[in-house]
Amino acid sequence: MNYLKYIISSILLSIFVDKLSAQCDDGFTQIDTLCYYQDDLDVLTEFINNNELTLPPIELGIQEWGNGRLVSWDCSFCGLTGHISENIGYLTHIITLRLSDNLLTGEIPESIEYLRDMTSLSLNSNQLSGEIPESIGDLYQLEQLYLQSNLFTGEIPENIGNLIFLNKLMLNNNQLTGEIPEDIIHLVDLEYLWLAFNQLTGVIPEEIGNLVLLNSLYLSDNLLTGNIPETIDEIPNLVSLLLMNNQLTGNITEDICNLCPACWSMGMNNISGNYFCSQIPSCIQSFIGDQNCSWYDPGDINQDEIFDILDIISLVQFTIGMIVPDPFEEVLSDLNSDEILDILDILILVNLIIS
Repeated sequence: MNYLKYIISSILLSIFVDKLSAQCDDGFTQIDTLCYYQDDLDVLTEFINNNELTLPPIELGIQEWGNGRLVSWDCSFCGLTGHISENIGYLTHIITLRLSDNLLTGEIPESIEYLRDMTSLSLNSNQLSGEIPESIGDLYQLEQLYLQSNLFTGEIPENIGNLIFLNKLMLNNNQLTGEIPEDIIHLVDLEYLWLAFNQLTGVIPEEIGNLVLLNSLYLSDNLLTGNIPETIDEIPNLVSLLLMNNQLTGNITEDICNLCPACWSMGMNNISGNYFCSQIPSCIQSFIGDQNCSWYDPGDINQDEIFDILDIISLVQFTIGMIVPDPFEEVLSDLNSDEILDILDILILVNLIIS
């Protein structure tokens, strides 16, 4: 009799547990006794269908769920193709999203702005194109943004400066144009700023020295002009500075010697392939590399390969402030390399012409 009671109690308990486990809130679906938010499952299912895969949605990539919501999804190297759906915006509890090293195409959906809890976004090493959406600037919790090695065009969004918690910003190896946004100086937690291998123009912002936590600054293989800001020399943690293959000019101050001296010999600092054709500090002379100085003839301000009165007229106009010289003209005019255009430069130029 007691044995029969035990059997009946066990059956009733089992039924009770099964019913309890099946009680998912509205909008959730039970899979193997656990509840999953249906919208999150739908996003995963869409990726599965687009790629003609045959597996349950909770088995696509590496996933972490919390309270039935998808909070982390790593589907790097999953072989994903096609576009990223606008429905990605339904993953409103996602914290880490990694879809790197796939064959994804198309643009980043504007709905990305709804992923407000996200701290890490990795879409690098795909074939994504179009402009980086302004809505990226609404992801205020982002700490890591990896968009490198795609086909993005257009300018870097100005509101990238809203992402004040960013410590890694990787936009290298794209086709970005325009200037480095001034608002980037607000990213005071930034440790890695990689903008190399694009088509960026303009100057390196002087205020970049405010990024005192910066560890590596990669701006190589762009179309940047002007000087290396002296403030770069004051970034205490900077151990890798890659500025090669731009159109940088001007004098380099001795302060650059403060940048991790051993890093020059190890190739972690590189400024080759620019237009540094005048004053070079002795500490880096062995590491300056090839510079584009075939055009460089100090005093030939109008670059017609002749020293004449036209060069003197230009230099006088620069000296008295009638005309502001461009970076190349300033280097050609500063004949005594003191970073000041004055009567001394004019006298040297006159002597060149009459000698």
